[in-house]
Amino acid sequence: MQFNSTAGTFTVPAFFFLAPAVFQRAVVSKTCSEYGAFVKWPEDTVKLRFRSMKHKSNIVGPKIRKLRYQRELHQDDLAAKCGLLGWDLSRGTLAKIEAQVRCINDQELLVLSKALKVTVNDLYP
Repeated sequence: MQFNSTAGTFTVPAFFFLAPAVFQRAVVSKTCSEYGAFVKWPEDTVKLRFRSMKHKSNIVGPKIRKLRYQRELHQDDLAAKCGLLGWDLSRGTLAKIEAQVRCINDQELLVLSKALKVTVNDLYP
């Protein structure tokens, strides 16, 4: 793929635009702009990380989803309530917590319990 700019023409590899991949190491290409706008990843340094559903990262996720459904809240609504309580939570992060993909620490659990108006013990199965 080629891009034209005032600094010149740049060629970007097609795998640069792959969203699911997590690139852990990168080598800056010598043909990049002086600002480092484009990064080139050699194939031997690309490492893909896929989330495995075999290992659960928390045990409170399904209970949080159940309580949210009981209160007829959408994920965006619960995330907004958490934001008012001081935790900048996105809908996507809440979805990962409910799906048991993301770990949750004690402070976050306390904010979620306040947002759902339950005790922290009520969040455990």
